[in-house]
Amino acid sequence: MTSIAPSPKREQCHTSGTDYLKPAQACTYFGQDVHWASFGDSHTVELAYALAQRLQAQSKDKDITKDVNTKPGLLHLSFSGCPPALLFEARQPGCSAWIRESLQYLEKHAEIQHVLLGFSYTRFLFGEMEAGSQQPSDISPANKFSPAYGGQSALALRELYWQSLHTIIERLLAAGKQVHLLYPIPELPADISKLVTPFSVLQQTDTVPLEQVSTLALYQSRHAYILAKLDSLSGPAIHPLKTADILCANGYCPAVMDGKSLYFDDNHLSLAGAQHLISGLKL
Repeated sequence: MTSIAPSPKREQCHTSGTDYLKPAQACTYFGQDVHWASFGDSHTVELAYALAQRLQAQSKDKDITKDVNTKPGLLHLSFSGCPPALLFEARQPGCSAWIRESLQYLEKHAEIQHVLLGFSYTRFLFGEMEAGSQQPSDISPANKFSPAYGGQSALALRELYWQSLHTIIERLLAAGKQVHLLYPIPELPADISKLVTPFSVLQQTDTVPLEQVSTLALYQSRHAYILAKLDSLSGPAIHPLKTADILCANGYCPAVMDGKSLYFDDNHLSLAGAQHLISGLKL
């Protein structure tokens, strides 16, 4: 299935480690008139590219000049496996410093008016789902924090994570940004490449119904903590991008829609999936 593909800029523009790509050197797509930015972990990579595509298409519809300096652009800020570690030190090398620098960069650049903000919240806070499991995991995030936080309860660490994310949102709002909050991405019970593999060459049927690989009820249970936190936010400059409202229908969250894979593994949207999700973003 050719749609099982990530962003063509993932390798070039997604960063990690202590020698990370500085915000001033981060990728921009596709014009130089940058009023949008994406900010988060690997779950925002494909969304950044898809959003830039939509901005480009919108500018063509409005017959904006072809001059690259006046074409709308998007700044891509993403760090692999990095939580919103503003108020704590993450175990992931380089992550916390990158979060601080990226936030400061966004605050200083008033021309960036919109920020798409998102992380793999629940995988950090509660652990990964076991393959095929229909029960939410409940693993302490202690090993995701630096050793300085040893001894703190899982509840305390989760609240620290939320306070850190909330502070990032407040600072972006204080800097005059419109904040577009990415809600959790639905997860698959297995890698998409396995799900689309038929039982055998003689029986050309999928291993699972690809339009019903997971339930909306499991999504709501799995992500209950962060969904409640995100739902508690409101204001004219906060714009929730509720993934389940767009990606899940009739009580199910599919792996494939309209013949295209929505994922390139078990939890990252493919570029096709990101394009579908971004179609629900109000510009």
